[in-house]
Amino acid sequence: MSALAQADAAINIQQVGGWFESGYVTWSPVEGASSYTVYCKSADAATYTQLDAQLVRQYPTYLRADAVGLKVGDYQFKIVANTGDEAESATFTATAHDRSGFAHVDMPDGIGAYKNDGTLKDGAKVLYVYADNAKTITTDVITSSKGTTTTGTGLQDIVTLYQKGYDKTPLAIRIIGTIKAENMDRFDSSAEGLQIKGKNSYNDMPITLEGIGCDAALHGFGLLLRNCKGVELRNFAVMWCIDDAISLDTDNSHVWVHNLDLFYGMPGSDADQVKGDGTVDIKGESTHITVSYNHFIDCGKSSLGGMKSETTSCWHTYHHNWFDHSDSRHPRIRTMFFHIYNNYYDGNSKYGVGMTMGGSALVEQNYFRNCKYPMLTSKQGTDAEGDGTFSGENGGIIKAFNNIVINPRKLQYYSASAATNGTWDAYLATTRDEVISSDVKAYTGGTTYNNEADKAARTTYIENKMDAAADVPAIVRGELGAGRMQHGDFSWSFRNSTQDENYGIISDLTSAVNTYQSTLIGFADGTAISNGGATVAYVGGDGIGVTLADNESYVPSWAGSTGGGTTTPEVESTLAIGTDDDYFWFNADNEDLVNAFFSDGTFLGGTFQPTYQPAKGDGTICSDYVGSIRIASGSTFTVHYASGITSVQFYVSGNGSQSWSLASSLDGQTYTSCGSFTGNTGGHPAVNASFSEPMAYVRLTNGASGNRDVQGMRLFTPSDPASLDEIEEIDQLASSADEIYDLLGRRRKLAPNGQIYVHGGKKICF
Repeated sequence: MSALAQADAAINIQQVGGWFESGYVTWSPVEGASSYTVYCKSADAATYTQLDAQLVRQYPTYLRADAVGLKVGDYQFKIVANTGDEAESATFTATAHDRSGFAHVDMPDGIGAYKNDGTLKDGAKVLYVYADNAKTITTDVITSSKGTTTTGTGLQDIVTLYQKGYDKTPLAIRIIGTIKAENMDRFDSSAEGLQIKGKNSYNDMPITLEGIGCDAALHGFGLLLRNCKGVELRNFAVMWCIDDAISLDTDNSHVWVHNLDLFYGMPGSDADQVKGDGTVDIKGESTHITVSYNHFIDCGKSSLGGMKSETTSCWHTYHHNWFDHSDSRHPRIRTMFFHIYNNYYDGNSKYGVGMTMGGSALVEQNYFRNCKYPMLTSKQGTDAEGDGTFSGENGGIIKAFNNIVINPRKLQYYSASAATNGTWDAYLATTRDEVISSDVKAYTGGTTYNNEADKAARTTYIENKMDAAADVPAIVRGELGAGRMQHGDFSWSFRNSTQDENYGIISDLTSAVNTYQSTLIGFADGTAISNGGATVAYVGGDGIGVTLADNESYVPSWAGSTGGGTTTPEVESTLAIGTDDDYFWFNADNEDLVNAFFSDGTFLGGTFQPTYQPAKGDGTICSDYVGSIRIASGSTFTVHYASGITSVQFYVSGNGSQSWSLASSLDGQTYTSCGSFTGNTGGHPAVNASFSEPMAYVRLTNGASGNRDVQGMRLFTPSDPASLDEIEEIDQLASSADEIYDLLGRRRKLAPNGQIYVHGGKKICF
């Protein structure tokens, strides 16, 4: 243990935590100890089970053990040093992996080497592979119908022997630390790297390739899967791959690719290959693939779905992936069907989902933040403008539902008039289970939507695992989010104001990926492991030091004007309508109060439509609509506060072309323009303005040719701490919306500098 920086007199546990069907513990070294044994047990069990020695590793200033293959539940570690010192950890919780998506259909025994409860399959074989044994590791593989075995030597050799198709023993290949290309025995795919191949199409290959801890990585090569059924890839990084990071090429099925960190590959010869060729590519009649909880880090071409021979009977699922400033192909679909939900599109400089060649996709409950073109269909809509955006192939159909879209350049939805000239990118469904008519066809190619696959995706395969679109960014960035355990040992932060619109390589990131080194030193008995020894985990990026709120407030140049700007008011203010995160939504939760507003003509102009159903998927975050405020062409929506308004934001409908103007006034007679917003169909950012001097009135005017809708608002007024007691008193007195007007008169007397009413946890202004 001489490489450790210091030693303590007894075992001092530093961290203990749980993850997906696993847990970890770290501790300080003990003086004089040369090895450690670590045990794990269920929190309510009487006895411990010893972990494999390879799960206990050494780092420059601490030691770490990981327990994997755990059922959901609470567990506890015990650490014993060879000096006799020992310690028990606090309990940790192992959480279930999200086994949603097409890969898990008709796989009751689980994918790869694991059962669906997270434990190893009966009789499974475990191989620990690291830099120093990737060429020399051995195991026997059945290679004939008579049960004859052959000893494989080296990782590629062992996997190749499985190709003969006789050995169905579940195999868990556990990666320790970084395995570089030069560490490998050989590659059966010179284009990609490690090849996992079945004997023939869709051959059962119960193999899991998994990383241990937060620092497992393949460096200098990727993976090629062919003819495989039931392979699982999880919890490792792919860095500086040869061509694709993961290529599912030809007749694969029920493959689960999840919790990977995916970085730059080696530059190719073409202009669009400066970040590598591809990241996760699915083609060659591969079907029932789930790609989930992966972190795509500034990748150029994130994912390809199909080439030319496939059909929409090839079904795939993408969910909870974090497309972190990756440029395009999220995915680019040819010929196949994709269910794409709960993904976070985070500053994508080219486009999100691309559709070509008769493919179909259900795109729902995703969060698009500053994705230039959230959805594109080849040779129609936005793609047909000018020289085209991404493809010259025939189109397909995207069905969009209940997505949040923030600051797109353009997103055009289907309408009867748009159908005649192909000026639409996607079909916006009014309900999730809407069946798209066969009359709706791709503008070029004339193909229709695969409603059969859509129904299967909606009703059978996700098992109600879908999250609200508004929650997706926090989920994928959270502890149980996208990428490796604990988000890996390589952290890169993007400055949105620089990187949201940049699709070129980041030279510092290229250098860091190319020269990456793990902090892993070796096993806990002092055995060294190559490719490690970095003193600290890698942290970089121009976004370091930028707060999340500041980073996410950036509006790219392509989004156009958003009204009067988003400057902070110079006067101290209090949020009066809405919350810090959301707007005040006109929905079932506050229907009575909204209706009460509109019986008082002095407050709001416009007509509340309690039965009107705003299109879900227009960028709003409320899924339980009752109605919206519908503003006729040229009419006004006026908000009045006696005490003044310091900042206002309106969320406007994504239906039809938009033309809004904002004006403010001190007296309700003379109005001064404070900004305007114009745009086309699609989810729009707030129309907003801030004022250095509090305004008494703010007026929103619709200048479009037809009616438009306001679906939410947020309002700030000058702070008034002295009135809080009166506000609380009214809240206690009011038991229903019917009592509002009786109390309003009293409220005006109690606090004439502003009319604020709090009811049901919602702040509402009169």
